[in-house]
Amino acid sequence: YWLVNIFGTIDFSMDQAITFLVLFLLIYPMVPGFFKLLILYNTKYIFYETHVVSEFELMNVKRHSTPYHQIVNITSKVSIWDRLCHSGDVTMHTAEDTLPDLTLFYIKKPDKIEEKLYDMIHKKKKDQLKTEPSQENPENILQN
Repeated sequence: YWLVNIFGTIDFSMDQAITFLVLFLLIYPMVPGFFKLLILYNTKYIFYETHVVSEFELMNVKRHSTPYHQIVNITSKVSIWDRLCHSGDVTMHTAEDTLPDLTLFYIKKPDKIEEKLYDMIHKKKKDQLKTEPSQENPENILQN
């Protein structure tokens, strides 16, 4: 009600109203793109031998790491716009409820990144199986 009273006292011409509407319709669709660019330019992904780290820096620094042995599934999402840009999102789903899923946003060639992540995970799991002591031979446990 009070908003109607405020705008009722301001006198708009039809040209001003149309100009405002056109500017609003031009600027409004750009807002999500601005946030996408903000995420794109302020996020780093670092891949180590044992885990992957996502780091977002704007005013605060937000780091999220996920060990490879906790990743149970990897999915990629490519929208129509992402197909034109050859990019997409890669999400790593974790086994534990305490660890949130890690999403890598706006990655070039997400299908290749997904394959490389699977290769790294399988390599890490193979290395773990090789280094684990055998349960059949108790001498191996004592030597480690």
